[in-house]
Formats: sequence, structure tokens, C-alpha cells
Amino acid sequence: MLFLFTLFNENNNMCGIYEFNDQEAMLWTGLNSTELEDAKKRFTKEKKFIFYGGWVRVLNHEKYNCYGRGEKQEAALQRELSLVPSFIKEIDTSMDTSIDTPPILPIIHKSKIINQKSEIEEDKKFDFGKVALQTSVPVSCVKDTYERLLDWEKMKGVFYKDKEAAVRNWIRRDKKEGKIAAVKKPRKLLNSNGGGNL
Repeated sequence: MLFLFTLFNENNNMCGIYEFNDQEAMLWTGLNSTELEDAKKRFTKEKKFIFYGGWVRVLNHEKYNCYGRGEKQEAALQRELSLVPSFIKEIDTSMDTSIDTPPILPIIHKSKIINQKSEIEEDKKFDFGKVALQTSVPVSCVKDTYERLLDWEKMKGVFYKDKEAAVRNWIRRDKKEGKIAAVKKPRKLLNSNGGGNL
């Protein structure tokens, strides 16, 4: 399924090099993050695609597409190539395909890797139960709001540093607009004498 998604999604273009969104791929293919990473490694090893630094390069794209034959098509192709970062264009793909080795990838600076790890760790630290208690809504509502926030961040390209605060604010706004009903806190069922206190 990932093979078809990578070839035919709306981001693919004339040059066969485009930004690859893991979240979108997982949504459309139904793969989880581990399965997606395994499939990406397998396709890179099989020399179908190169996934690197948030980008994908479709290998043999030029061979199977007839772009660049006309003057206007060539200009459009060059314009798209000018938008691609040099690190993905410079990957050596001219290897002998009979040898079972992955393509040689350039080195990404260590700070980029550290920043990506900190974002992943931050998502793991999100405390759904704490936010649910603070906002008096069910945990499922907090999870839904968190997913909406992640989708919104990807769509807009804006990222919140404190995702818990952002989710709390989104929930408060939704409660104000009547989209979410607050959960009533349970009252004490028994008084100190053991009698009912409803």
C-alpha cells in the first residue's frame, strides 16, 4: 500500500522528489510508525525510493515519465527541481543494481537529529489524564483534541511548544462554543455516619 501511496499521492510531481509526510502516509495506508519505517527501509534497500530527511526520491522516475520533451515542460521541471533541497538531489543513485547495497546518503547534522528526537519525546510525555482532569472532559475527548492539534500543526506548519496548554485552550474554546460538554464531578456518596448523602 505504501508503494502505491508514494507513487500516486498528490505531492508527487514532475521531478519525482517531494516532501514526504509520515503522518499522512500512516493515515492513508493504515500502517503504524514502526511498520512505516520498516517499509521505507525495505523500499530504499530494493532501490525503489530513497526516503531521507523528510523527503522522498522516486528512483527511475525519469525513465518512466516523458517530462521535459517540450520547452514549457522542461521549464516546469527545472522550476520544481529548484525547490528541492540540494542534499536530496545530490544522493548518488547511479549504483549497479545487481549489488544489494542501499544508496549512499549524505550526513545530516547531529543537531537536526537531536531536534527530531526531542519532538518525539515531547509527544510521548503528553499526559492525557492530567489534561482531562484539568478541563473536566473525558480522556477520549482530550485524545481527539490532541489529534486535531497535530493535524492542524502539520497543515499550517506551525508547532506549539507546550502541547498540553494548547489542548487545554482548544478544549476551553470548544466548551464555550458548546461543542463539548463538561463531565460533572462525582459527589460524595456517603457522609461520615455511613448514611446516604445524595
